[in-house]
Amino acid sequence: PLPYEIGDDCFIEVFDELVVPIVESFRPQIIIFVAGQGGNMNDPIVGWELTYYSYINIAKKVHELSHKYSAGRLICLGGDGLNPWSTAMGWLFTLAELCKPLPEELEENINAIIGRWEPTTTNPAIYKKVRYIMVKIKNLIREIMGYGLSS
Repeated sequence: PLPYEIGDDCFIEVFDELVVPIVESFRPQIIIFVAGQGGNMNDPIVGWELTYYSYINIAKKVHELSHKYSAGRLICLGGDGLNPWSTAMGWLFTLAELCKPLPEELEENINAIIGRWEPTTTNPAIYKKVRYIMVKIKNLIREIMGYGLSS
């Protein structure tokens, strides 16, 4: 339920404040990660302003969570994306992050490509809407599950 035009900063904050605590509370035996690319700034439908920075960052966090809670058991699925080029690049960067450590030359090549994009920041008015949505979601979780997520 996130608004249009969110940037990398906001997307990662939502993940950190909502997804990570939920995973930590459930302590899953396996994690299934759908690495959709629909929020990429080059995708024509969603209207978010995400760069590959978000996808790499989230993949790293999911990978860490899988080792912390499920002995590294992680299934990664491709997911959506309507721009074939940006979808393929996003999957490449996601898989590269999940497969680290990489050979040095491959790591350098990937970093050179990723370095072309600066992480995006969210307009303060949009960020305020997202904070409001996150509070509502946390309240719903508290109501449904009987406990709250830390802020």
